[in-house]
Amino acid sequence: FDHTVGANILYYFLFLQNNFYGIDFYKVTWSLVIEEWFYLFSPVFLLLTYHFVKKDKIVWLGFIFLFLIAENLLRLGYVLYANVPYDGVNGNFPFRLDSLFVGMAFAYIKTFFSKQYSYFSKPWVFFSALALLCIYLYVFNSIMPQKNDLLWPRTIGFFLFSLLIAMVVPFIEKMETLSQDTTVRKIFYHFINQTSLLTYSIYLIHPLVFPYFFDENKDTSYTWLFGFSFAVITTYMCAFFIYNYFEK
Repeated sequence: FDHTVGANILYYFLFLQNNFYGIDFYKVTWSLVIEEWFYLFSPVFLLLTYHFVKKDKIVWLGFIFLFLIAENLLRLGYVLYANVPYDGVNGNFPFRLDSLFVGMAFAYIKTFFSKQYSYFSKPWVFFSALALLCIYLYVFNSIMPQKNDLLWPRTIGFFLFSLLIAMVVPFIEKMETLSQDTTVRKIFYHFINQTSLLTYSIYLIHPLVFPYFFDENKDTSYTWLFGFSFAVITTYMCAFFIYNYFEK
């Protein structure tokens, strides 16, 4: 705990640390700000949408798409006006809600337009989206030093990244059939399934675990692999207890 945080810890209780203070205390919590404000904002959005369109499913979907467009335009305007750096956008929840609304859009399509949703589960969609996602990550990593000077990483890039991830999910979702076959497939399926449940606990706990087992800048290849393996195993164990005895 950084003793200089002091009374500023109050920002964390209101999930406003990204916007008014900074992430001096447990830096991985930056994503919680966006997540929690999505949970606060989305019911209001849905309530207002229901007020105007009632039960028209097509119009509902249209409102979600309009919000995605509006959020991208809002982010573009913010970056052009204030010329904020990448990190000034990344953790700024009013300009990141579209990343989570992409998931809402896909869930809505799956629920009310199942036939159209099934198209996303086709292998060619999965492999195309996966290839584009790899290209995106490669390009993004290559321009990392210039990300504060380029426009697209601070604007449309956030939306494209979330969209490509969402597009690989429907095909993977069908992998449940793997659990109906051989023992190896069952083990693989259950490992993926259980890991997905522990994902957020893994994300939250890994910064506390990994530094105790290895230093990626100093360790040799052998000790790095040995330490990394122990760090992963310990992280999984801790995440298991966090998920089952706290998160659930």
